[in-house]
Amino acid sequence: MSVKNAGTALKALFNRPDTCMTFVFPMNALHARILEDLGYEVAILGAAAVIAPIAGRFDNGTLTMTESVQISKWFADSVSIPVITDADSCFGGIFQVERAVQEYIQAGVGGMLIEDQPFLTKRMGAMPGKEVLPLDEAVAKFRVASAVRKELCPDFQIIARCDALTAVNAKGLPDVIERMLAYKEAGADVLHFEGPRTLEEVHAVREAVPGPLYCTAYNLPQEITAEQGRELGLSAVVYLQTLRSQIRFMWHLYQEIRTEGYGAIDKFNATCPVEEKLLSRIRNKFLLGDLEDFERRYLGDAAIVRYAADIGSSISNNF
Repeated sequence: MSVKNAGTALKALFNRPDTCMTFVFPMNALHARILEDLGYEVAILGAAAVIAPIAGRFDNGTLTMTESVQISKWFADSVSIPVITDADSCFGGIFQVERAVQEYIQAGVGGMLIEDQPFLTKRMGAMPGKEVLPLDEAVAKFRVASAVRKELCPDFQIIARCDALTAVNAKGLPDVIERMLAYKEAGADVLHFEGPRTLEEVHAVREAVPGPLYCTAYNLPQEITAEQGRELGLSAVVYLQTLRSQIRFMWHLYQEIRTEGYGAIDKFNATCPVEEKLLSRIRNKFLLGDLEDFERRYLGDAAIVRYAADIGSSISNNF
């Protein structure tokens, strides 16, 4: 998907009436391709859920712009659905915001999220001790982001995340609403409400602020379903629990392999609810098929003979 088309597609998805998307976090670009194959409409790269694990860092503000942009480009190049990148506090002040928006647009993503935490004390959203920037400094960031986007790619989506609800230097819900209205006026396209504790708080923000809105649900008694999100007037629901499930699965499988050897893999394959044909379809579509088609197209008979001679290989039949 081209840079221009990614932003336009994402804008259209966020602005559909009476529709709520489901966001989960693909841990790598192959996972993003599987999400696309399953019909997901957007791939979202959370800093804590995707970029930090790939870079091997904590989500504490130490991820660099270069790391984030490179990973974002890998994902954007791998799928035809729009990609959203979580740019944290955008690596500094307004100068860093200017460059970051340019870089993410050139990387081919459809939009980026900028939070209103200070760069030097940035924390993951669910951690205690968060702070928010003074309102005028936060607004300046979104004004810069909007101006750069307008010049380079008008439909590129700027998502403003507000952490004021649980920040130690903020005033709770009234501060959230004031800030979100200011961010919208400064040019943000989509608003992200971080960490609501009750559905009443979600209702209050939805009633007070215009335009596309979504939120995280880790402070709520339970996750919000897509249908509940639609009834609440949200444009998307975000399932952070998918990351935990992936980590638990990998930990369990790797531990079983260490103690049982290959028998653990056989046991998993026997109990996995996904049909065996899926593996060959994924292999052909995402891993080997592109290479075979490319070689056949440009090498002709030489490639055909080579692939025909390789029919009996264990990797092509059993991978």
